[in-house]
Amino acid sequence: MFDPESVKKCSVIISEDVVFFPFTAGILAVKHGPSVEVIENVMKESQENRYIVLCTQIQNKSQNKSVKGENIFPIGTLCRIRQSTFVHTECQVVLEGLQRVHVVLDQEGVTGSITPLKTQEEPRAKIEATFRVLKNHLEQYLKLNAQDTTQRALIIEEKEPVNIEQIVYKISGNINNIEKKQKILQSDSLINRMKLLIEWLSFEVTIGKFKETLSIKAAQKMRTDYQEYVRRTKEEILKRESGDQDLYQNIEKKIQKAKHLTQEAKRQAEEELKKLRLLPQSSPEVSSIQSYIEFLVDLPWKKVRPLNKDLQQAETVLKESHSGMDKINERILEFLAVHRRRKTDQGGVLCLVGPPGVGKTSIAKAIAKALNLDFTSIALGGCGDEAEIRGHRRTYIGAAPGRILKALQFRNGGKHRPGSNSVVLLDEIDKLGADRRGDPYAALLEVLDPEQNSEFRDHYLEIPYDLRKIFFIATANKQHDIPAPLRDRMELIHLSGYTTQEKIQIAQNHLIPGIMREHCLTTEQFTLTSPALYDLLTQYTPKEAGVRGLKERIGALARKVVLKLEMNIAQSETIHCQQLSQYLGTPIHPARPHHTKPERIGVMTGLAWTEAGGDTMHIEAVHVIGKGKTFFTGKLGDTMKESVQVALNCLKENIAHYHLDPKIFTENDIHVHFPENAIPKDGPSAGVGIFLTLLSLCSKKPIPSTTAVTGEITTKGEILRIGGLKEKLIAAVNHDIDTVLLPEHNRQDLDDIPTEIIQKLHLVFVTDIHEAVHYLFPNDKEPTPEV
Repeated sequence: MFDPESVKKCSVIISEDVVFFPFTAGILAVKHGPSVEVIENVMKESQENRYIVLCTQIQNKSQNKSVKGENIFPIGTLCRIRQSTFVHTECQVVLEGLQRVHVVLDQEGVTGSITPLKTQEEPRAKIEATFRVLKNHLEQYLKLNAQDTTQRALIIEEKEPVNIEQIVYKISGNINNIEKKQKILQSDSLINRMKLLIEWLSFEVTIGKFKETLSIKAAQKMRTDYQEYVRRTKEEILKRESGDQDLYQNIEKKIQKAKHLTQEAKRQAEEELKKLRLLPQSSPEVSSIQSYIEFLVDLPWKKVRPLNKDLQQAETVLKESHSGMDKINERILEFLAVHRRRKTDQGGVLCLVGPPGVGKTSIAKAIAKALNLDFTSIALGGCGDEAEIRGHRRTYIGAAPGRILKALQFRNGGKHRPGSNSVVLLDEIDKLGADRRGDPYAALLEVLDPEQNSEFRDHYLEIPYDLRKIFFIATANKQHDIPAPLRDRMELIHLSGYTTQEKIQIAQNHLIPGIMREHCLTTEQFTLTSPALYDLLTQYTPKEAGVRGLKERIGALARKVVLKLEMNIAQSETIHCQQLSQYLGTPIHPARPHHTKPERIGVMTGLAWTEAGGDTMHIEAVHVIGKGKTFFTGKLGDTMKESVQVALNCLKENIAHYHLDPKIFTENDIHVHFPENAIPKDGPSAGVGIFLTLLSLCSKKPIPSTTAVTGEITTKGEILRIGGLKEKLIAAVNHDIDTVLLPEHNRQDLDDIPTEIIQKLHLVFVTDIHEAVHYLFPNDKEPTPEV
């Protein structure tokens, strides 16, 4: 029989996650090295003296794992070791809980003095009442966990007398919370222990009931879903058995009515319909096959719209659609005449190249109208996926046809079917990209090649489609951004910018009437005077090659007038020059007096071509004390940097010819600058301007600010031919330039320059750099260039 008073000092085992109770038995796994040594020493004692005290470490007080008195709960359980098993550095012991004790650890932390603790005396009636409540909660808990075999040991046997304290400890061993278990162990009151258990059992019963409710709802949901599935399956079987094939019949009727289908296309549609009949209605492939058949039927396989062969009518349509493009209209009429003369209906491939806003898209629409053909547009800007042209294979989820064939489908809600000889606009063909998904340019080679596109294969369609009758028109801002193989398959037509007079004519004949129709205005309600239109053009949109910005400004004026009319502020409005700033704000390029500095040293005005048309470009040069180095700034491209070096070396070679001091190049650093650093600059037409700027700097001779120059030079001073002459001369007129030096090789290009531009400029043609120098600085003894 165990006597608690006989044990005063005992070995101590510290556990991190175990609380042991009296009147219970269990297995304890010991892995800590010092604790294993404690077990070994205890097992050397006789069987009657194999006692240890099991204490629990305080978890949240310190992260220190060392065993110290302040890190453990002072109340533990005195246990007898019944059996032990050692495996390597670990051991397992079978313990029997005997008595609650208070522990005071020795300095080593492996033994301690113990004091037995007794349960305080309490009224028997209170204990019995509390125990009955505990028993009731325990029955509810066991009922909710009836299938858990580990909980069956908690059943209270119906026998007398009942050891309530033993039952309390037995139930407490099932709590998962260490702090709650330790709190029960430390309580001296049996009633308080039972209250803690009642609180825990009540919480567990609440959770169990909620889980049971969820399980019931889940089972009901599964039962409902299963019943719905059975109902749908029965309906599908009944539909099939009763011959209700509305979907298939509708598709079959659509195929039979499509007289425009080729034999191969009809055969493909019928085969897909056979596959569709074999699939269950719930299959995800049903919608995919149905969409494919509809796309197949919607394509205009043999549908051809009659071609308008009246060239006079076509000429009228072209002239009405846009102004200022007589040569472009003539070129298009020639193309249409050749197309009409051919016996076949083979389409053509045109590429309209020009800056934004010059009317490339409107010309394409006018061509379609002149030919009496359908028009559709495909935006290619930023397209970097080859599948956008060729389509996706139907093996992929979300597969779709390419843009070329998709443009030929039903449109306008299916009320109109385009013909197989439609006009298709490939907009921004120079802005296609290529990445890991393929090269769209390579796909367009097959689309635009008349020798290959008779059997164009879209990956989605899977069968060949004839594109020879399609009239393809591409648009681009830069010709050189289109790959050469693709460029060879198209006929390029260059559209240059408009002159000021042409813009005014376009605005009066097309822009203003269109904007008035759009805003529901009449000529009595809205009037823009000619001087105001001129100021609007020269002060708000002077640098654009086209008329897009001009159209936006006129639209802004129209909206201001509409607002006044709707608010009954005015009945009509006539806009004069003085009102432009009131409606549109401060002019972007206000009118300025003609060149306050007529002559400048080391500054030259050059002419440049950009995507948006022509522009002027100032070239500045200074020399500072240095060691003969050359600097150039202004965000220049490689070609411009080379032009600076060529011009400088050409000048150095002619030091004696121009009577220059060589020390300028050896004792100074020369800095060539192109203002507006944020704008990239590149191109092969700045060499002459750079040379003249450097010569002006070194000879201290000023250059008239009303003179501009364009052209490239060689190291020997020869001036080469340049491009974009019309755009550059228009820019010169817009920036108050009166004299322009041009390469002699560009004299033949004057036929393409509007007369009004030539009349406003004094053009000087030069063959080499010495002629240009003699014109600017007449004191040099050189022949005068031909004007």
